[in-house]
Amino acid sequence: MKDDVALLDSGLIVTTDTLVEGVHFLSADPLDTVGQKLVRVNVSDCIAKGALPHQALFNLVWPTNRSDDDLHALITGLSSDLRAFDIDLIGGDTTSSPDRLVLSLTLLGRSLSDHVPRRGNACEGDDIWVTGTIGHGVAGLRAIERNLESEFPQSVLHYRVPQLPSVEVAHLIAQHANASADISDGLIADLANICDASQCGATIKLSDIPLVQNVSSLDSRSVDLLSGGDEYQCLFTAPQSQRGAIEATARQANLAVTCIGCCEAGTGVNVLDANGMPIKLLKTGWEHGGNS
Repeated sequence: MKDDVALLDSGLIVTTDTLVEGVHFLSADPLDTVGQKLVRVNVSDCIAKGALPHQALFNLVWPTNRSDDDLHALITGLSSDLRAFDIDLIGGDTTSSPDRLVLSLTLLGRSLSDHVPRRGNACEGDDIWVTGTIGHGVAGLRAIERNLESEFPQSVLHYRVPQLPSVEVAHLIAQHANASADISDGLIADLANICDASQCGATIKLSDIPLVQNVSSLDSRSVDLLSGGDEYQCLFTAPQSQRGAIEATARQANLAVTCIGCCEAGTGVNVLDANGMPIKLLKTGWEHGGNS
């Protein structure tokens, strides 16, 4: 698959994501947050393509060992975020399972421009930008696993209910971006996907990346935060000539957008330390088909 979304002739984009219990969320996670997460992992794809969410289809595989109260919590979280992002639920399907909860959402979004930035549109010389703060997802999961939720409440919140960039970012991306994706598999992995699709390389500086702070007690080194998934921030490239306009738009709309490197000839992603030396990464991101 070359991109996170499909583009229809009507100017609509279509994206879909599935969450599986024990893989994409923990069995003990509050089910209202699972419903919210399902909406947001799809909305992040939409924003990253310079589009606004519009309509959705919801599919549910409900385990027979879950209670009616659990179902009510899930639907409450789902419906609250559908309303928050002004998304109409237009259909779907439900069935049962003996044990595991599985849910998926297919989201249609309206593109804000004739140009939808795909993974394969990055150009040599493009700046590389990210929104928000990177690393909350992996830090939140580790805090939960180590019973340290009270010490890292913001990261735990980000893991369970992704805190997405403002939908105003969709306007910025629609106007300026060449290539884009959301950060679902990890910053390095998703940047590598853009490089592969665009047949270019990239160099980013660790010191320029807006990483979550004060999580060293979770054994989360700076480089580890680059390979964690569940970020759902936006990653995009844009011509260097647009840098001033992007920074001005971000200031005016109070958007957290940071330039972290550039695209170049070659292949793959190079990460440089504060001294400009390459950092060797043991892991680049989420591996599909396995547990997180």
